[in-house]
Amino acid sequence: MATWKTAGKVRMTPKGTWSSNTAYDILDCVVSADGYTYYIAKQAVPSGTALNNTEYWSEMVDVSGAISDMSDTVDALEDRVDDLEYVPIDITSISISTPSSGVAEKGSTVSAVTVNWVISGKPVSLSLNGSVVTPVTSTSKALTGLNLTNNTAFTLTATDAGSASHAAKTATKAATLYFYNNVYYGVAAAPSTVNSAFVTGLASKTLTGTRARTISVKAGSNQYIWYAVPTGLGACSFNVGGFDGGFQAAQTVSVTNESGYTDDYFVYRSTNANLGDTSVKVS
Repeated sequence: MATWKTAGKVRMTPKGTWSSNTAYDILDCVVSADGYTYYIAKQAVPSGTALNNTEYWSEMVDVSGAISDMSDTVDALEDRVDDLEYVPIDITSISISTPSSGVAEKGSTVSAVTVNWVISGKPVSLSLNGSVVTPVTSTSKALTGLNLTNNTAFTLTATDAGSASHAAKTATKAATLYFYNNVYYGVAAAPSTVNSAFVTGLASKTLTGTRARTISVKAGSNQYIWYAVPTGLGACSFNVGGFDGGFQAAQTVSVTNESGYTDDYFVYRSTNANLGDTSVKVS
């Protein structure tokens, strides 16, 4: 009669990550805490038996090298992608919103300025007129306590991180706060004297650094069209209703603005009154 013997455990049993609080049976398989090395129990393992105890544990496979190689390969691929996608940083626009449109009247004092910008790319450092701007994701900065009375530039500097094969790039762009005088225009009867009060009393005005523009006015009975520009902007030419001319030679008048600044103006008057709705192109 044949005698049978129990072979015992004959199949490996996965037990997950090794635990110091667990006893293991022969052929139990565990993985080290870092997930890189796999071990098999050579016999019953008492609780707390370390994996480096070769009496109880046998190393099956160590994948740390393969993982390290894979990590290096992934890093290299990421660097290549960064190189392919890298576009040097650029400041696509910069402007001043305070004071309005970055323009102030001559003679005034500007104590606060807000600068706005749009950046293409990811800066790692950002500065405005040499002062660090944080966070680097900022798209504007308000500056106070300036007391500005003259044209002032605000320069933004942005630097990126570069890439594996591209050195870091720096972009700069400036917006300027301008101090201008007004151009005045409108319709009115001819006064006995064309003076500062008459010019500043015209219905329309605009702070500007150019004499050229197109205006639309409506001159009624005994009303003329008037146009006054600082002499520093140069003499004007006119086109009225599609025809060149139509204005008398300029008078030069000293004009004091609301901020107390005085400048000489060329003051022009249309040759004819009562022109009705009229478009005037000034150049």
